[in-house]
Amino acid sequence: MNKCLATESSHGIHSVIGHRSRPGWVYIEAPVQADVRRFIQGVSNIGQYQQILAVPPAETLSCLQGAPPFIPPSNSWVRLTGPPLYKNDIAYVLKYDRRDGAKAFVVPRVSLNPTSTSKGRPAQSILHLDALVKSFPAKTQVFRESPPKFTFKTHLYRDGYRCLKTFDIVPGMPTETELNMFIDSSLVTPESVAFAQRHIANSRLQIKDRVLVTHGAPKGLVGVISDLRDDSATILTTNYPPKPFDVPRADLRKAFRVGDEVIVVSGPKKGTVGWIVSLTSMDLTIYTNKSDDQFEIAASNANFYTAPQVLLNPTSQPPVAGTSSAFRLPFSHDPLHHLKGKEVTVTGANPFKGLEARVKETRNDGQVIVEVAANLRNVVVDPKNLSTRDFQPVPGPSHQYSPAVPLSTLALTASVPLPSTLAPASGSQYTGMTPRPSTTSATTPAWDPSAQTPIEVQESEDISS
Repeated sequence: MNKCLATESSHGIHSVIGHRSRPGWVYIEAPVQADVRRFIQGVSNIGQYQQILAVPPAETLSCLQGAPPFIPPSNSWVRLTGPPLYKNDIAYVLKYDRRDGAKAFVVPRVSLNPTSTSKGRPAQSILHLDALVKSFPAKTQVFRESPPKFTFKTHLYRDGYRCLKTFDIVPGMPTETELNMFIDSSLVTPESVAFAQRHIANSRLQIKDRVLVTHGAPKGLVGVISDLRDDSATILTTNYPPKPFDVPRADLRKAFRVGDEVIVVSGPKKGTVGWIVSLTSMDLTIYTNKSDDQFEIAASNANFYTAPQVLLNPTSQPPVAGTSSAFRLPFSHDPLHHLKGKEVTVTGANPFKGLEARVKETRNDGQVIVEVAANLRNVVVDPKNLSTRDFQPVPGPSHQYSPAVPLSTLALTASVPLPSTLAPASGSQYTGMTPRPSTTSATTPAWDPSAQTPIEVQESEDISS
């Protein structure tokens, strides 16, 4: 339209329409498309786009109508699209008025350095009244209210937050860092904080997490995530046979249980690994054996933890398939290999004492990874704190270089009949096995017990160990 005014010519254009609710779209009324193409040539941010679509006559009236405004509920979270100083910042809505817009507050962006010449946006921080009066005594006016209310450079602040009345809002949820700046405010309700924490926890969902459905038709269903998308997830029920369900991510929360091994992903205890010893709908009590203490965290700040798989010999290269080293590696470098697959009971000073488990993997530090039968979680345990089902200690480290394989007692039969010249004499039994030399006759070096040859295992020998 400015082009029309600058050249005092309509260029065949009757009107130009744009609406803030439809960013990126411009409607131009003209008799033919050729007039539109000539008109947009040289116009900044428009002339480079050559895709021109004709609006059907039945939809022309909709071009004059804006989308219905976003009306947030009271005590909810939004993102600001203006003013520029606070664009894309999270804000908390106290209430919404159709005349004035959303009455919200946001973490201020105020520099307390009077001589600062920085042109960028100041960092967000709660505005403390004492520091503000010290830096700008003439520009601060204080009102005696609780929480404290004051004005700075004609802008209203309450409890250290900037108050706004604006229509420039879109739906939004705070990140963990943004929520921490609001969590101590008396203006934010506990329900709003809990809702934001659940949203943050949903963003941390991972495949194989055990979850509980909180809304919808399958409410109360417990399953394991098999597929994860931006706004939904597929879960498999824990009963047999498992059934898949597609559920919105907002309707899921992690189904923690006592005994689960978790890792803290936020807060002062971030990175700590421990076991759940008690829980509520919002909080977990974690025990860690490294410091031998317990602490409480919000359930949204924990993830299920699976012990990492450690190479049996980190300094060696992975074996190449098809070579003999690929088959010798598990027996040559893993003295605890004989424990894999054993059904055991956890004993000793351990939160899982008395629970049944199965050994799944071994580690370089002499520990083993067991799967607890009660919750199907992987736990790192010292082999000394395990016993077999008959309450016998598990066997210690084994240094054998090959597994003990018992001799077969079944007679072997040749797959191809022997020629008559090689057939056994009548009355003798052919076993198909190479006969061993008599102990009284001379033997070749192959049967020398001191040679590197397979050792004979007597059938009466106990090979279970």
